[in-house]
Amino acid sequence: MPKNIVVLIDGTGNDVASDATNVLRLARMLPESNEQKFVYDPGVGTQGAPTRDLVGRRLFVTAVDLGFGSGVYDKIATGYRAIIDRYEPGDRLYLFGFSRGAYVARALAGLIGKVGILERGRDNLVPYAVKLYAAPTNIGVARTFTKTFCDRSANIRFLGLWDTVKSVFSVDLTTKKLTSVSLPRTYVNRSVSVVRHAVAIDERRRFFRPNLWSDDGTDGSATDVKQVWFAGVHSDVGGGYPIKDNALSALPLEWMVREAMEQGLLIDETRRGRVLKSVAGPSSKPPHLALMNDSLVGRWRYAEKIPKLGKPGPDGGGRTGWYLPEGERRFIREGASVHRSVVDRKNGGIGYDPVNLPNTYVLVD
Repeated sequence: MPKNIVVLIDGTGNDVASDATNVLRLARMLPESNEQKFVYDPGVGTQGAPTRDLVGRRLFVTAVDLGFGSGVYDKIATGYRAIIDRYEPGDRLYLFGFSRGAYVARALAGLIGKVGILERGRDNLVPYAVKLYAAPTNIGVARTFTKTFCDRSANIRFLGLWDTVKSVFSVDLTTKKLTSVSLPRTYVNRSVSVVRHAVAIDERRRFFRPNLWSDDGTDGSATDVKQVWFAGVHSDVGGGYPIKDNALSALPLEWMVREAMEQGLLIDETRRGRVLKSVAGPSSKPPHLALMNDSLVGRWRYAEKIPKLGKPGPDGGGRTGWYLPEGERRFIREGASVHRSVVDRKNGGIGYDPVNLPNTYVLVD
């Protein structure tokens, strides 16, 4: 009988020993039985990198831990092995992540979409599968690999993301320049049925720019995509602050759980109630009026003084020239989806009125 396989990938520096994120909170709601198996992977932070031949002789991809996170490829491989160990044909995959863990979840879905799932017992080929996934110009080789060793029919039922931040970079050994790298199928992936992405309106740090899924419908994908903006900074949306300061994160958690349940994720209702109650904390305020944290403090504020190339234009594109970020607000396009709690907060008499909210938007419950 087909079952659910759930993979949960936490954000950088987040694990069971730290203040819980929404990834760990979701893990605490999940029952495990013959109908559903799950694995929780702590956040990015261990050093790891692929071999130099990954993308060519002069370029290689590495993950760096300079406020960006490290060990991205190790985390992709870890999630992939967890699926291989549990997968039977017909099983449904649910992938969740926060911050850089959300990007790893997207890359894991991309890996499965490109090469499929290795047959059980072929773990020795995992590094090769990851290499084939990341290299952009090897479709023929990947197709042969898949036909020989993999199941390509995998059903990625649900991809649940809290405020994705990208963390993979390319170093040119000649120029010594560090540039951002986009792994394949992390913006569009026809192998994913449903994408749900909770995004923070109020995050302003330069190294935490939103990494949005493509939802303009021009790619011909049948993927059901909802990217919904919530009040708060990065960890107000994904969790991770001390419980007394993190009630705002209950809203994107509850929304994500509801959306995933509609797609067949199994949740223990008793645990769900207990977790949501603990996130809300002892405050008598409703969650939409809860404390909003300030993430632009300490070393992050100093980072805003470093010149940056490419200021976003009024439409989010058209990048030209050097400028100082100075905690610039995130760009939210006209017609974006905004959670109803944002309007409730605006109308709550606490002075909340984000200037980057567009003139027109779609309210989502």
